[in-house]
Amino acid sequence: MRSVRKYMVLVVIGVSCGVAISLPNHAHAGDPQGSLAACQNLKNDKKYYQYLRRKGGSSSQMEYWRKRMREIEDRMSAMECRKHRNKLK
Repeated sequence: MRSVRKYMVLVVIGVSCGVAISLPNHAHAGDPQGSLAACQNLKNDKKYYQYLRRKGGSSSQMEYWRKRMREIEDRMSAMECRKHRNKLK
């Protein structure tokens, strides 16, 4: 039962991650730095794909997840999320 609950939480996170990644950059026009919440969402997305890769899968799945992680890292870099690194969970 516990593993089912954990899986359901990950599915919900995964669905929300897909939506969060497809949204435009959350940084304001005058502020090149992303908000803490936007950076936290990206970090959560990255953790989700790390979990999937550790769990394993087919070669094509692993490549896709690795590609998504790189895209997330690029967005985090563009949004200057490193400025929030001490506050990110």
